[in-house]
Amino acid sequence: MRNLLLMVQTACDELGIPRLSAVAGSADAQAQQLFALANRAGQALADREGPVGCWPELRKEWLQTIGGSVDNYAAPDDLRFFLNTTAWDRTNDWPLQGPISPEVWQVLKSGTIGSTGPRTRFRRMAGRIYFDPSPATNQDVVIEYCTSKWCTDSTASTSRERFTSDSDLPLILDDAFILELKWRYRRAKGLDY
Repeated sequence: MRNLLLMVQTACDELGIPRLSAVAGSADAQAQQLFALANRAGQALADREGPVGCWPELRKEWLQTIGGSVDNYAAPDDLRFFLNTTAWDRTNDWPLQGPISPEVWQVLKSGTIGSTGPRTRFRRMAGRIYFDPSPATNQDVVIEYCTSKWCTDSTASTSRERFTSDSDLPLILDDAFILELKWRYRRAKGLDY
């Protein structure tokens, strides 16, 4: 896997422009532009979804014990979106219902239907995950999600939402980054892409 600097150097070689010796923190205008375009490319690649959700390298699990009449919990700080049909109540071995829409949530909370039945519903709101009905006894729930952190430092110990150093590594295929970077560079320069 190539780091940021190696990906930018490969893109420079393929574009026929002078190879850079540094990108992040460089005072060179071309390096600054390629650094900004590399971060834009990373975000754009991370935002692309396939038929089963996000890139496999960006998938995570949120595992939480809920109950005791507490109806909401902090969402993961890197949550972009939940992956469809991956929410389960592992205690009762059945799927959770949701994420439900704001309209359905208001019907449950404000309408005449109310919270009835054994199945737990959930929704995301204001950085928290809400459950209804709130179980009286503890239940283990899990939801797969796509993380917003698409790159990492050189030791793979700190995930990030953008490149900050030449040694940072993408979590998505580096060839995809190079191709994305090349067309973005060509577009920025007013060339055919």
